[in-house]
Amino acid sequence: SVKSYTLVLIFLILEFSSVLINRGFKIESLFLPFLLFLKAIVFGGIEELGWRYSFQPGLEKKIPYIASTLITFVCWSVWHLLFFYIDGSLGSIHILVFLLGLLTNSFILSALFAYSNSLWICVMTHALINTFSQMSINDNILLDYIAKAICIFFAVYLYHVSKKKRTLDK
Repeated sequence: SVKSYTLVLIFLILEFSSVLINRGFKIESLFLPFLLFLKAIVFGGIEELGWRYSFQPGLEKKIPYIASTLITFVCWSVWHLLFFYIDGSLGSIHILVFLLGLLTNSFILSALFAYSNSLWICVMTHALINTFSQMSINDNILLDYIAKAICIFFAVYLYHVSKKKRTLDK
């Protein structure tokens, strides 16, 4: 629905607000964002089939949302760190900043799935986050931390509103 895409846009603006306010995005060609997005769908977005469509909903049947999102984050983090170790790029990332981004994205993607019940929304959002992350230049870490905290709080709120709405609809 249009509301789901609007929420994606809100989350993206919030998550990348420090980049937008500061130095912005480094785009070397007009084709780069498109190619990065396609690559991100194939190599990142498809992960959502496992994480948001299967793993986390299974956890949510047994434990509360925040706990299940944190467990998904831990597993997702281990998966990413092992991948980066294997491909040799682990040394080139700032691990704490990366993990905070994964935590934020775990909450964003789980809330979007709870709201929309759409795997596509999660795949697309994950791919857009990966694309924008690869093109962003950010030198204001404090503002970035604040933006990510706001995203997490908004995601938790959206999740609870979504679940309450579904309960009332039944």
